[in-house]
Amino acid sequence: MSEYQLFGDYHTHTTYSHGKGSVRDNVVRAKELGLKQIAISDHSLKHIVFGLTEKKIINQLNDIENCRKEFPDIDILFGVESNLIGSEGVIDIPKDRQKEFNIILCGFHKPVRPDKLSDLKKIYMNSYFCGIFPPTKSVLKRHTHALIEAVKNNTIDVLAHINYSLKVNCGEVAKACADYGTFIELSSRHLVTTDKDIEDMLKTDVKFILNSDAHKVSNIGNCSMAWEIIKKFNISHDRIVNLNGNIPKFRSGYNDKYFKN
Repeated sequence: MSEYQLFGDYHTHTTYSHGKGSVRDNVVRAKELGLKQIAISDHSLKHIVFGLTEKKIINQLNDIENCRKEFPDIDILFGVESNLIGSEGVIDIPKDRQKEFNIILCGFHKPVRPDKLSDLKKIYMNSYFCGIFPPTKSVLKRHTHALIEAVKNNTIDVLAHINYSLKVNCGEVAKACADYGTFIELSSRHLVTTDKDIEDMLKTDVKFILNSDAHKVSNIGNCSMAWEIIKKFNISHDRIVNLNGNIPKFRSGYNDKYFKN
Protein backbone atom coordinates (compact mmCIF):
# COMPACT_ATOMS: atom_id res chain seq x y z
CA MET A 1 0.00 0.00 0.00
CA SER A 2 3.03 2.27 -0.18
CA GLU A 3 2.05 3.74 -3.54
CA TYR A 4 -1.64 4.24 -2.91
CA GLN A 5 -4.03 4.63 -0.02
CA LEU A 6 -7.61 3.44 -0.28
CA PHE A 7 -10.46 5.12 1.55
CA GLY A 8 -12.36 1.84 1.44
CA ASP A 9 -12.49 -1.61 -0.11
CA TYR A 10 -16.01 -2.27 -1.36
CA HIS A 11 -15.82 -5.82 -2.68
CA THR A 12 -15.00 -8.45 -0.06
CA HIS A 13 -16.41 -11.93 0.51
CA THR A 14 -16.93 -13.90 3.71
CA THR A 15 -17.86 -17.42 4.69
CA TYR A 16 -21.46 -16.47 3.95
CA SER A 17 -20.57 -17.11 0.28
CA HIS A 18 -17.15 -18.53 -0.58
CA GLY A 19 -14.80 -16.26 1.29
CA LYS A 20 -12.41 -17.71 3.85
CA GLY A 21 -12.95 -15.23 6.67
CA SER A 22 -15.81 -14.07 8.85
CA VAL A 23 -17.32 -10.59 8.77
CA ARG A 24 -15.23 -9.74 11.82
CA ASP A 25 -12.05 -11.11 10.21
CA ASN A 26 -12.55 -8.82 7.21
CA VAL A 27 -13.23 -5.80 9.39
CA VAL A 28 -10.16 -6.38 11.55
CA ARG A 29 -7.96 -6.67 8.49
CA ALA A 30 -9.41 -3.47 7.03
CA LYS A 31 -8.67 -1.66 10.30
CA GLU A 32 -5.09 -2.94 10.23
CA LEU A 33 -4.69 -1.41 6.77
CA GLY A 34 -6.07 1.93 7.89
CA LEU A 35 -9.19 1.77 5.74
CA LYS A 36 -12.06 4.06 6.67
CA GLN A 37 -14.75 1.86 5.07
CA ILE A 38 -15.22 -1.77 4.14
CA ALA A 39 -18.18 -3.37 2.39
CA ILE A 40 -19.22 -6.95 2.99
CA SER A 41 -20.51 -7.95 -0.43
CA ASP A 42 -21.23 -11.64 -0.76
CA HIS A 43 -22.92 -13.25 -3.74
CA SER A 44 -26.61 -12.61 -4.14
CA LEU A 45 -29.70 -14.80 -4.01
CA LYS A 46 -29.65 -16.54 -7.39
CA HIS A 47 -26.04 -17.66 -7.37
CA ILE A 48 -26.64 -21.41 -7.37
CA VAL A 49 -23.40 -22.44 -5.66
CA PHE A 50 -22.43 -19.61 -3.32
CA GLY A 51 -25.45 -17.34 -3.09
CA LEU A 52 -26.91 -15.79 0.04
CA THR A 53 -30.17 -17.08 1.46
CA GLU A 54 -32.73 -15.11 3.43
CA LYS A 55 -31.45 -16.72 6.64
CA LYS A 56 -27.84 -15.89 5.76
CA ILE A 57 -28.80 -12.26 5.07
CA ILE A 58 -30.32 -11.93 8.54
CA ASN A 59 -27.33 -13.58 10.22
CA GLN A 60 -24.81 -11.54 8.24
CA LEU A 61 -26.57 -8.29 9.06
CA ASN A 62 -26.47 -9.24 12.75
CA ASP A 63 -22.72 -9.85 12.44
CA ILE A 64 -22.27 -6.47 10.79
CA GLU A 65 -24.26 -4.71 13.50
CA ASN A 66 -22.14 -6.38 16.18
CA CYS A 67 -18.94 -5.30 14.41
CA ARG A 68 -20.25 -1.75 14.10
CA LYS A 69 -20.60 -1.65 17.88
CA GLU A 70 -17.19 -3.24 18.46
CA PHE A 71 -15.35 -1.13 15.87
CA PRO A 72 -17.04 2.30 15.72
CA ASP A 73 -14.02 3.91 14.06
CA ILE A 74 -14.51 2.06 10.75
CA ASP A 75 -17.60 2.30 8.56
CA ILE A 76 -18.95 -1.17 7.72
CA LEU A 77 -21.30 -1.33 4.74
CA PHE A 78 -23.90 -4.05 4.29
CA GLY A 79 -23.44 -4.82 0.61
CA VAL A 80 -24.15 -7.50 -1.94
CA GLU A 81 -22.71 -8.62 -5.27
CA SER A 82 -25.84 -8.96 -7.33
CA ASN A 83 -26.05 -10.94 -10.54
CA LEU A 84 -27.19 -9.91 -13.99
CA ILE A 85 -29.87 -12.48 -14.78
CA GLY A 86 -31.88 -11.02 -17.66
CA SER A 87 -31.27 -9.74 -21.17
CA GLU A 88 -33.28 -6.60 -20.34
CA GLY A 89 -31.11 -5.76 -17.37
CA VAL A 90 -32.85 -7.68 -14.60
CA ILE A 91 -30.68 -8.37 -11.55
CA ASP A 92 -31.41 -10.76 -8.70
CA ILE A 93 -32.10 -8.07 -6.12
CA PRO A 94 -35.68 -6.92 -6.78
CA LYS A 95 -36.12 -3.16 -7.03
CA ASP A 96 -38.27 -3.03 -3.91
CA ARG A 97 -35.44 -4.62 -1.90
CA GLN A 98 -32.49 -2.62 -3.21
CA LYS A 99 -32.79 -0.05 -0.42
CA GLU A 100 -32.06 -2.78 2.13
CA PHE A 101 -28.40 -2.62 1.19
CA ASN A 102 -25.86 0.15 1.77
CA ILE A 103 -24.11 -0.66 -1.50
CA ILE A 104 -24.96 -2.87 -4.48
CA LEU A 105 -22.37 -4.28 -6.82
CA CYS A 106 -23.38 -6.08 -9.99
CA GLY A 107 -21.44 -8.66 -11.94
CA PHE A 108 -22.04 -11.54 -14.28
CA HIS A 109 -21.50 -15.08 -13.02
CA LYS A 110 -22.14 -18.34 -14.85
CA PRO A 111 -23.67 -20.53 -12.08
CA VAL A 112 -26.76 -18.36 -11.72
CA ARG A 113 -30.45 -18.99 -12.39
CA PRO A 114 -31.58 -16.76 -15.27
CA ASP A 115 -34.67 -14.60 -15.03
CA LYS A 116 -36.37 -16.41 -17.92
CA LEU A 117 -35.63 -19.53 -19.92
CA SER A 118 -35.07 -17.34 -22.99
CA ASP A 119 -32.29 -15.51 -21.11
CA LEU A 120 -30.36 -18.76 -20.91
CA LYS A 121 -29.87 -18.53 -24.65
CA LYS A 122 -29.66 -14.75 -24.91
CA ILE A 123 -26.95 -14.03 -22.35
CA TYR A 124 -25.69 -17.27 -20.82
CA MET A 125 -24.93 -19.71 -23.63
CA ASN A 126 -22.19 -17.64 -25.24
CA SER A 127 -20.60 -16.90 -21.88
CA TYR A 128 -20.08 -20.61 -21.23
CA PHE A 129 -17.89 -20.85 -24.33
CA CYS A 130 -16.47 -17.33 -24.51
CA GLY A 131 -12.92 -18.64 -24.17
CA ILE A 132 -13.38 -20.79 -27.28
CA PHE A 133 -15.84 -18.88 -29.44
CA PRO A 134 -15.59 -15.08 -29.38
CA PRO A 135 -18.98 -13.33 -29.44
CA THR A 136 -20.41 -12.24 -32.75
CA LYS A 137 -21.38 -8.59 -33.27
CA SER A 138 -25.02 -9.40 -32.54
CA VAL A 139 -24.14 -11.24 -29.33
CA LEU A 140 -21.85 -8.42 -28.22
CA LYS A 141 -24.63 -5.93 -28.88
CA ARG A 142 -27.14 -8.01 -26.89
CA HIS A 143 -24.78 -8.38 -23.92
CA THR A 144 -23.97 -4.67 -23.96
CA HIS A 145 -27.67 -3.81 -24.01
CA ALA A 146 -28.33 -6.08 -21.03
CA LEU A 147 -25.63 -4.48 -18.89
CA ILE A 148 -26.62 -0.94 -19.85
CA GLU A 149 -30.26 -1.66 -18.98
CA ALA A 150 -29.13 -3.03 -15.62
CA VAL A 151 -27.26 0.19 -14.87
CA LYS A 152 -30.17 2.35 -16.01
CA ASN A 153 -32.92 0.55 -14.13
CA ASN A 154 -31.31 -0.51 -10.84
CA THR A 155 -29.45 1.18 -7.99
CA ILE A 156 -26.09 -0.27 -8.95
CA ASP A 157 -23.22 1.51 -7.23
CA VAL A 158 -20.39 -0.55 -8.71
CA LEU A 159 -20.12 -2.61 -11.87
CA ALA A 160 -17.85 -5.50 -10.94
CA HIS A 161 -15.22 -7.15 -13.17
CA ILE A 162 -16.53 -5.88 -16.52
CA ASN A 163 -15.95 -8.30 -19.42
CA TYR A 164 -15.52 -11.28 -17.13
CA SER A 165 -17.31 -14.09 -19.02
CA LEU A 166 -19.91 -11.70 -20.42
CA LYS A 167 -18.19 -9.81 -23.22
CA VAL A 168 -19.51 -6.31 -23.89
CA ASN A 169 -18.64 -3.06 -25.60
CA CYS A 170 -16.81 -1.50 -22.65
CA GLY A 171 -16.95 2.02 -24.06
CA GLU A 172 -20.74 1.98 -24.39
CA VAL A 173 -21.21 0.48 -20.95
CA ALA A 174 -18.82 3.04 -19.46
CA LYS A 175 -20.80 5.89 -21.00
CA ALA A 176 -23.99 4.58 -19.39
CA CYS A 177 -22.20 4.22 -16.05
CA ALA A 178 -21.01 7.83 -16.30
CA ASP A 179 -24.55 9.00 -17.11
CA TYR A 180 -26.11 7.20 -14.13
CA GLY A 181 -23.34 7.51 -11.53
CA THR A 182 -22.22 3.88 -11.44
CA PHE A 183 -18.52 3.22 -10.90
CA ILE A 184 -16.57 0.64 -12.87
CA GLU A 185 -14.44 -1.60 -10.74
CA LEU A 186 -10.74 -2.10 -11.34
CA SER A 187 -10.14 -5.38 -9.60
CA SER A 188 -7.02 -7.29 -8.69
CA ARG A 189 -8.89 -10.59 -9.02
CA HIS A 190 -10.55 -10.37 -12.44
CA LEU A 191 -8.80 -7.92 -14.75
CA VAL A 192 -9.88 -9.24 -18.14
CA THR A 193 -10.15 -5.98 -20.05
CA THR A 194 -7.92 -5.38 -23.06
CA ASP A 195 -5.89 -2.25 -23.64
CA LYS A 196 -8.54 -1.13 -26.11
CA ASP A 197 -11.27 -1.67 -23.51
CA ILE A 198 -9.44 0.59 -21.05
CA GLU A 199 -8.80 3.21 -23.73
CA ASP A 200 -12.47 3.18 -24.78
CA MET A 201 -13.62 3.61 -21.19
CA LEU A 202 -11.18 6.46 -20.64
CA LYS A 203 -12.77 8.34 -23.55
CA THR A 204 -15.95 8.61 -21.47
CA ASP A 205 -16.53 10.44 -18.18
CA VAL A 206 -16.84 7.23 -16.17
CA LYS A 207 -15.12 7.01 -12.82
CA PHE A 208 -13.40 3.94 -11.44
CA ILE A 209 -13.20 2.31 -8.04
CA LEU A 210 -10.39 0.09 -6.78
CA ASN A 211 -11.52 -3.11 -5.09
CA SER A 212 -9.79 -6.29 -4.01
CA ASP A 213 -12.66 -8.75 -4.61
CA ALA A 214 -10.99 -10.49 -1.69
CA HIS A 215 -11.95 -14.08 -0.95
CA LYS A 216 -9.09 -14.41 1.54
CA VAL A 217 -8.65 -12.05 4.47
CA SER A 218 -5.04 -11.46 3.48
CA ASN A 219 -6.15 -10.02 0.11
CA ILE A 220 -8.35 -7.26 1.52
CA GLY A 221 -7.07 -3.92 0.26
CA ASN A 222 -4.85 -5.60 -2.32
CA CYS A 223 -5.27 -3.62 -5.54
CA SER A 224 -1.80 -4.17 -6.96
CA MET A 225 -2.96 -5.38 -10.39
CA ALA A 226 -5.38 -2.50 -10.75
CA TRP A 227 -2.66 -0.07 -9.66
CA GLU A 228 -0.50 -1.30 -12.56
CA ILE A 229 -3.33 -0.42 -14.96
CA ILE A 230 -3.54 3.06 -13.47
CA LYS A 231 0.17 3.59 -14.00
CA LYS A 232 0.24 2.06 -17.47
CA PHE A 233 -2.55 4.30 -18.77
CA ASN A 234 -1.66 7.28 -16.60
CA ILE A 235 -5.20 7.43 -15.23
CA SER A 236 -5.77 10.60 -13.23
CA HIS A 237 -6.28 9.91 -9.54
CA ASP A 238 -9.33 12.18 -9.71
CA ARG A 239 -11.05 9.44 -11.71
CA ILE A 240 -10.48 6.87 -8.96
CA VAL A 241 -13.20 7.60 -6.41
CA ASN A 242 -11.63 5.83 -3.39
CA LEU A 243 -7.94 6.63 -3.89
CA ASN A 244 -5.67 8.99 -1.96
CA GLY A 245 -8.28 11.03 -0.11
CA ASN A 246 -11.16 10.60 -2.56
CA ILE A 247 -14.48 9.40 -1.13
CA PRO A 248 -17.00 7.63 -3.40
CA LYS A 249 -20.50 9.10 -3.69
CA PHE A 250 -22.79 6.11 -4.09
CA ARG A 251 -26.10 5.99 -5.93
CA SER A 252 -27.58 4.40 -2.82
CA GLY A 253 -26.91 7.62 -0.94
CA TYR A 254 -25.03 5.82 1.82
CA ASN A 255 -21.98 8.10 1.64
CA ASP A 256 -23.96 11.33 1.37
CA LYS A 257 -22.98 12.21 4.95
CA TYR A 258 -19.46 12.91 3.71
CA PHE A 259 -20.72 15.45 1.18
CA LYS A 260 -22.99 17.59 3.35
CA ASN A 261 -22.07 21.28 3.52
